[in-house]
Amino acid sequence: MSTYFSSIKDEIHTLGKLIAGCIYAKTVLFVENCYSDMTPLQDEELSEISGQAFVTLDQETVLGKEMTRVNIGMELKTQLNVEELKLGEYPRWENGEACFECDGTEPGLEKQGADLWVKNMSFGAIAETSGRKMDGRYYRAGEIIPFEFYDPYIEIAKEDDELVGMRIGFHQARGIFSGDILSFTGQLPVQIKDNAYALIDAPNRPWWFALAGALLPFTPVEGQAHPITAPNVVDGEVDYESGGQPDPVRATHIGLPSGSNFTLGPIPFIGDIDFATTDCNLHGVPTCFPMTQFKSMEVGEKQKNGTFLPTGGFFLSMQKKAMEWIEPVSQQRVSTPSGVFFSVPVGSVEFNLEQSFHGTPRRRVEYIDRGVGLF
Repeated sequence: MSTYFSSIKDEIHTLGKLIAGCIYAKTVLFVENCYSDMTPLQDEELSEISGQAFVTLDQETVLGKEMTRVNIGMELKTQLNVEELKLGEYPRWENGEACFECDGTEPGLEKQGADLWVKNMSFGAIAETSGRKMDGRYYRAGEIIPFEFYDPYIEIAKEDDELVGMRIGFHQARGIFSGDILSFTGQLPVQIKDNAYALIDAPNRPWWFALAGALLPFTPVEGQAHPITAPNVVDGEVDYESGGQPDPVRATHIGLPSGSNFTLGPIPFIGDIDFATTDCNLHGVPTCFPMTQFKSMEVGEKQKNGTFLPTGGFFLSMQKKAMEWIEPVSQQRVSTPSGVFFSVPVGSVEFNLEQSFHGTPRRRVEYIDRGVGLF
């Protein structure tokens, strides 16, 4: 684990030098172009002036850990492609701790070789048609729709003068995220929202699902998906009467956790009707899906007009042992296991039923067709 901390510390050191260089350069330019004498301001003049520091420092103690967060007041807009991101690559017990003495063949280890593993990862996309996009702005075909990061921060956690955790996060973010997620450690709550009419096309549905969809076509249906254990595969067939348990470490599937509710309603004079899932199915309808089928997702707080507002709670962390991080904006506590952890807040990703069952296509992220499905 120390290797990963050393790598991140090197990145932070480089970022710090870059920021310091930018501040120095801006200061030099300012001084060279300043020809006026410094004169004191009166109290009345000072009261009319306000401002905010570009870099601020917050320190607090949380459950015996000294937390130091460096906040950087900037807005980043980017279209970034990464061929492969693989973090936390070491043997690890199933939903447990790292096993640095293991060679990877021991029974009981996680099948995935890394805490976070994403291929063909992209932040932002390229508009395929002209029109207004998720941020409400108008884009011509071929223009970049950037992923927006607001007010990034770097935070470290120390316990007894020892570094035990580190994270990089953003106060708010919005944009299109794409990738083939092969292993995911963290929280990824996905809101599933649609109208009951969509139940007519649900795979393996019982007859009364179709009846409910026909009689109550505009009634809302809703559930919340999370990373879960995969269903078993027997003789090439997926057994949806297995799996569906919460899986916060190296998950490969996402869906409604076993025992959670899928809600139909409100229905006039009746209210809500909750249907509880069992394993990976809801009365025969599959409720567990491989993460790899969701090639792109829109991240943000969805509005009624279909646009998205920036939302907070995004961070990537690494910790030597289980601990809690506090969100800068909401002040909510996020529990994280040891290793690499990626946090996506509640309400920032939403799918309808068709997208849940069949996945989402990859958005265009390259200008040149290399034959790898990114054009």
